[in-house]
Amino acid sequence: MVADGSESNLWKPVYTANDVKKLLDIGDNTFRRWIRNGLISYSQVPGSSKIYIQHQHLLDFLNDKTNFYPKVENVA
Repeated sequence: MVADGSESNLWKPVYTANDVKKLLDIGDNTFRRWIRNGLISYSQVPGSSKIYIQHQHLLDFLNDKTNFYPKVENVA
């Protein structure tokens, strides 16, 4: 339980897109760009537009430092 009496959302087996955006304090455009570029693995129920992200996939994304640092090419 959190101080206000609500349950903590810090760990779930599966997160919705809104959960991830709240946890990471990012906007819709950033989240959609990450999805579009294949940075986060996700699932969808056939016929639905809802996006679900497994806990391990979120951890994998967060632990991949190349997602947060610009890629630098060797300029010689």
